[in-house]
Amino acid sequence: MRQDQPRAPKRLPPLAHLLVWVFLSWITLAPAFAQTPAPPPDDALNAYTADLERVQSSVEAVGQDDAALANLRAETLRIQDATELLAQEQTPHLTAVDARLKELGPEPGADVPPESPEVQAERANLSRERGEIDARIKRARLLSVGASQAGDQITAKRRALFDDKLWQRTNTVLAPSFWMDLNRSLPRDTARVQDFWNANVRSFVEVATPRNIAVLGGALVLAVILMVPARRWLEASARQLAIGQMPANRLRRSALAIWFVVTTVLAPSLAAIILYAAFKSVGALTDDAEQLAWIAATMVFVVSYITGLGRAILMDRGSWRLAPVSDETVQRIRHFPFLIGLVAGSGTLLEQLNTLIGASLATTIAGNALISLVTALTIGAMMWTLTRIRRKALEAQEGEAPPQALFWGLVTVAVWLMLAATFVFSLGGYVALGAFIVRQITWLAIIGASVYLLMQFADDFFTSVFSGDGPIGRFAHTMIGINRGAVDQVGLLLSGLTRIVILFLAVAATLAPFGAGTGGLPGRFNTAAAGFKVGEVTISPGAILGAVAIFILGITIVRGVHGWLTDKFLPKTALDVAVRTSVSTTFRYIGLIVSAAAALGYAGLNLGNVALIASALSVGIGFGLQAIVQNFISGLILLAERPIKIGDWITVGDAEGDVRNINVRATQIELTDRSTLIVPNSELITKSVRNKTLTNSIARLQMKFSVPSDHDPVAVRDLLLSAMRAHQNVLGDPGPAVFIDGVDDGKVLYNAIAFVSSPRGVYSTRSALWFDVLARLRASGMRLSA
Repeated sequence: MRQDQPRAPKRLPPLAHLLVWVFLSWITLAPAFAQTPAPPPDDALNAYTADLERVQSSVEAVGQDDAALANLRAETLRIQDATELLAQEQTPHLTAVDARLKELGPEPGADVPPESPEVQAERANLSRERGEIDARIKRARLLSVGASQAGDQITAKRRALFDDKLWQRTNTVLAPSFWMDLNRSLPRDTARVQDFWNANVRSFVEVATPRNIAVLGGALVLAVILMVPARRWLEASARQLAIGQMPANRLRRSALAIWFVVTTVLAPSLAAIILYAAFKSVGALTDDAEQLAWIAATMVFVVSYITGLGRAILMDRGSWRLAPVSDETVQRIRHFPFLIGLVAGSGTLLEQLNTLIGASLATTIAGNALISLVTALTIGAMMWTLTRIRRKALEAQEGEAPPQALFWGLVTVAVWLMLAATFVFSLGGYVALGAFIVRQITWLAIIGASVYLLMQFADDFFTSVFSGDGPIGRFAHTMIGINRGAVDQVGLLLSGLTRIVILFLAVAATLAPFGAGTGGLPGRFNTAAAGFKVGEVTISPGAILGAVAIFILGITIVRGVHGWLTDKFLPKTALDVAVRTSVSTTFRYIGLIVSAAAALGYAGLNLGNVALIASALSVGIGFGLQAIVQNFISGLILLAERPIKIGDWITVGDAEGDVRNINVRATQIELTDRSTLIVPNSELITKSVRNKTLTNSIARLQMKFSVPSDHDPVAVRDLLLSAMRAHQNVLGDPGPAVFIDGVDDGKVLYNAIAFVSSPRGVYSTRSALWFDVLARLRASGMRLSA
């Protein structure tokens, strides 16, 4: 290579610039994130003890500050996790010391020769070390228990503060006295807003040097680039990549929807953070304005996320759309997610501004009520638009449109009731409760949309990646010998597990606004009312509502998993229809029993007492409900042993037909005349049942008749065999046969036997053979005997 001719430097592509920037940033920031050596265990325990004492002494000092209480709660969780980890780390050391002491054995007695000084010193050191480690572990666990108790105390206090704040009543906005107070307070609050503005203007003017203005201008330009051209380029590139590179399956649709959420959130959020960092770096904000600016940047993220969810689920193109909605519906409601997010974010900013300027109570109440009502009106407008669209569709189809799903119908009714409650409470003086309700509608909508999107993506991802016809499926089948159906089952199982994780996170997110984690809501139900005692059982409205909620939630989960098993997972297995039905039915009944037991346990009923009551009722069950219990047990036996399966052709008494369904109490049999015979399960267990398809589905048909002895028996046999072999339903293996049962009074008795693939075709095949045989006999000049 020639060195005397300098080569023009190549220009790095944008991606390389980005990677270089990330690498240099990591080198610069790595020392800041370097971990310091862990302190000795005893020093760490002393620090945790001091931290716990500080938290315990601060619980009463913070008073009514919920944010401070939340920080203290987080501190108790940190102490609890750290002490548990320390105890776990010390446990192996204790085990090792115990093992060594066991090897050394106990100290020798007086009548035994003494040990060497080295062994005695080692035993003494190990004994001392064991005592220290054991004391350290006990102390760590004691601190963990103390931190847990302190956390429970803080949670209870936050719950009480939450209840007090939620049900606090103020002057109603409909009262003239409220507007008089607002009129008196408004000038002072306006002056405070003006002072806040002027202070920030002065702060900006003081730092308005050319360099700082250039920094702010560059940040603004970069924010605009991120908001418009960068975001559009990323979305267009992703769409082209999905169309040109990804397989034409559901995964590219859901992946593109996820990417739309990412770009819709990332571009505005980065723009807001860049502007916030620029104003902060030049010192253009006061302390209060800096706090408000950070809240504004956070609200940009929230508004962008709500907008992104709407864009992802309500895609403009029908072929890319996840939700099964029409183009008209999308065009009518596509702007509502942004409007709802904008109103909710503006409300949060207004509350923060009122807090920073120390606004009067009347102004704060007016602002909260205004935001609550505007948010409720925006959500109500979207709900009303959806209602009008559905009504229009019903009128266009003259009432023949399919009814709305029960779940969505209940959701619609619940939303309307919550909106009505928002108006009633906001106008009736319970402004905090009205604001809380409308925020829960928005929060639950965000959770529901996120769960829907993530579940769609998880299902599409795992079923596409782990597909028997995909690359992984072909590799597993060719190289490892795994059945392609097993690969499909792996994808469905991973999808199901991911759905469970998503639902768990959704439940935790739903309970988060209550400030008590996953255990906060049941506790809130119990504190709704004091309740009353019946014997040893305490009955309260909160416990009853909680039990009903748990039972409904359990039924919903059981029905969802049962539908997933029946429609998706079990059809991919090698099990036949009967086994799949038995598995899904058994799961459904076990799930219902577990849901009922959980609900009864939450309501305060001891399951042991329930068992005693059931034992006391056993005598009555033995007499009055004996038949029902017998049928129930028989149904379980049928599902377990499977002597009769769905699809079998059985004969019970004089009835014969197909088994269509096996329930816990009775079995449904469809007869040949299309009627349904319901047979108690005990009849199928205790009486004789003929199952014609238990081992195989081949059935036999017989044709018995007599012919005068003057006809050639061989000709008759050949005629019968020819007729049976010519029929398409008669099997070749085992083949048909003709036997002579006997000769009586000048007549030869014939017994023709043929086999068909199913007992369901015996009757029609035998009838067709009779028509053919009679015609052949007449054509051959043969006649049947009377």
